[in-house]
Amino acid sequence: MQGSAKKLLLQSFGWDESEAATYLSCLQNGPQTVLKIANATGIPRSSLYLTINRLVSEGALREVYIRMKKMYVAEKPQILQQVAQAKYQLLSEKLVPSLELLCQSNNSNVDISTFRDRLGIRTLYSDILNFLKPGDEYLCISDTEKWLRDDTDFFQAYLKKRIRLRTKDRLILQGGKIAEKYKGFRKDMSVRSLPHSIEVRTCQIILPPTKVIFHTFGPHPQAVMLQNENITAMQETLFETLWCSLSLKEQN
Repeated sequence: MQGSAKKLLLQSFGWDESEAATYLSCLQNGPQTVLKIANATGIPRSSLYLTINRLVSEGALREVYIRMKKMYVAEKPQILQQVAQAKYQLLSEKLVPSLELLCQSNNSNVDISTFRDRLGIRTLYSDILNFLKPGDEYLCISDTEKWLRDDTDFFQAYLKKRIRLRTKDRLILQGGKIAEKYKGFRKDMSVRSLPHSIEVRTCQIILPPTKVIFHTFGPHPQAVMLQNENITAMQETLFETLWCSLSLKEQN
């Protein structure tokens, strides 16, 4: 079977073209550095790191050190069966139930609230503090530097008040040193970091079981709050998928 045919089969398995090419390169050529993989596949190193991290987190590649150099080795092809089983389990246990919720006729109405400019955004976040209770889940994807820059004093005060509520926080953040500080706010606050190559333009807050908030950054900020169980369940599933893909190994 030609290399292009193998690549197409791997893509039908669920990988994108860069993942398939990277795995095949490591399988055929043995341990390789990122530079050698990039030269063999033609994939830019700026995006290759993300591809390798995904394959490592799935168990298709592993890191090894040879003569003090970090290299990547392809696991035996049998590992693909385990990866497929894990994806099927995610599909059957998470995605399918959420999609089925969207098909149900009950709870189909969506309550949409919009908030504009600084005063509206402040009203939104004040409302969040009012309906949050200790123990509630608080899921968030955001760029902390952009978020704080929009209204520094207000958001710092909001953060202090929310931390005192003792909610169950899981945060996926971009924002360098500021994001790192979040990891020390509370022992029960779980934080994972997005790769620096990913640009986050919107803060997304998920408050199960009924609320999802999208807040855009910038000089004229806007936000939308959707209140619907089905939509919230779907967004929670997408958050879980991203959370699991950011392996604990990447955070260290």
